[in-house]
Amino acid sequence: MDRRFSTAFGLTLLAPGAALAAAPKPAAAFDGPAAMLPAAVWMVVAVAAGVFAVVAGVFVVIASRRAKGLAKTVEALGEAIDKVEKGVSAEVELTGAGPAAEIAQRFNAMAQTLADRDRRIRHTAMHDAETGLLNRFAIEWRLTDLARKDASGVMMAAVGIDRLKSLHLAIGYEPAGKLVEEVAGRLSRAMPRWPIGRISDDCLGVIFRTPDESTARKAATAITEALRAPVTVSGVSFDIDVTVGLASLSGGETGARTTVERALFTVDQARKGHRRVGLFDAGAYGDPAATLALMSEMAQAITAGDLVLHLQPRHDMRRGRTSGVEALVRWRHPRLGLLSPDKFVGVAEATGHIRPMTEWVLRNALEQQAALKAARHDLEMSINVPGRLLSDPDFIESAITQAAKAEGRICFDVTEAAVMDNPPVALTTIERFSDAGIGIAIDDYGAGLSYLAHLKQIRADELKVDKAFILGVADSQKDALVVRTTIALAHSLGMKVTAEGVETDAAYSLLAAMGCDTAQGFLIARPMAYEDLVRFLHEDRTAARRYG
Repeated sequence: MDRRFSTAFGLTLLAPGAALAAAPKPAAAFDGPAAMLPAAVWMVVAVAAGVFAVVAGVFVVIASRRAKGLAKTVEALGEAIDKVEKGVSAEVELTGAGPAAEIAQRFNAMAQTLADRDRRIRHTAMHDAETGLLNRFAIEWRLTDLARKDASGVMMAAVGIDRLKSLHLAIGYEPAGKLVEEVAGRLSRAMPRWPIGRISDDCLGVIFRTPDESTARKAATAITEALRAPVTVSGVSFDIDVTVGLASLSGGETGARTTVERALFTVDQARKGHRRVGLFDAGAYGDPAATLALMSEMAQAITAGDLVLHLQPRHDMRRGRTSGVEALVRWRHPRLGLLSPDKFVGVAEATGHIRPMTEWVLRNALEQQAALKAARHDLEMSINVPGRLLSDPDFIESAITQAAKAEGRICFDVTEAAVMDNPPVALTTIERFSDAGIGIAIDDYGAGLSYLAHLKQIRADELKVDKAFILGVADSQKDALVVRTTIALAHSLGMKVTAEGVETDAAYSLLAAMGCDTAQGFLIARPMAYEDLVRFLHEDRTAARRYG
């Protein structure tokens, strides 16, 4: 028997005797039957006290045992709570019955609910809601894990599903999502054992290891072949094309995120170049941090007078003299020096500064045209108009107003891609410019696989053949055929033709024989400041230039 119980029981038995011994002795006068009543009462009290003591002792023992069990339960709860806080599932062992067991049971139910909720949250955080595939966060986590273990040869392939956005609009998001799932299934079969997920709206990502870039390209080509067959969704067959962008796993704390960004960038670059497979090009990617800094400085550059205008001469091949100039903006950056348009025009478009910059170019070009005319150089001024401004009514009105003040003929160069992006709006704007007496030139013609159906609708005065064809015109029969056919087509539609990127005498001679109207390029002259242009025009007038 428990020692505490024995002690309590012994004290209980001794209690009546102690009570009697402590009771006062009755006086002799009260000896007799009447005098025995107080003694009986005391005896009853003593017995009752003894019974109470026994019951109290039992309760003390029971309470002690329950307290001990509760203490164990509390201790187990504390350990379980510590595990739950660390994200580890935990359960308190159930022993016996009573309040302690009930507390443990309720905690276990709560812990199970939390565990289920945690699993759902983790699944949601790591998976694409539309398809159930791993999402970009999960792919980046896998890349980070590989980087910690062994990053050698780890390659990220972004598999872009071409025209997926158009399919979303045509068939709805749910069928398009099933199409993505089907493509992911084929990709998984083509490259088993490697993580596959959805890293953007129209791109899947797969991580794999390869010994070199050549093998990586072969793997990417195999991916395009595996995904070539039509995909059937809800009984409807869809032809799909994919573009694959490859990027090696980069180091650093943001290596995984950077790798995915580079792979996605490479998909865009490959699409622009009409290639099925592309490998990350650091030169084309540039420096995103520097680009972000330029974005913050763009607005100040316009207002602070850091932009400058350079003019590139255009040579009339029939008359043998300079007939016009193209206005090209430059940024005289306080730290980086003189920046060419390809370094900041994209930044201006991304930040919304393209309109004030274009208006600055237009205003200054017209001022310089007036100055040239005063110096007896009556030249046509060509000004590039970005595609996004063709749908800006405020810019359109401002441009027409400014053009009305011109001292000579002006021409707006509009890229072929800008017209193709939104033909109805672009064609309407071009009509308005043409009605206002502004010449229209279709710039970079041929770079975007021209739509002839739209070409015949454009009220254009000039067609500028992209330099990609002109650079090889003297060496490539195909380029020569394209240029010759373009010149004949433009002339039949009543347009003049300008060849961009003329750099050799051989190219100039061949273009002249083909009937090209105007040449522009480094053979004629590089873009230059106004003062240098005036000197060039004086030389051009006094010395009959002939190229080729």
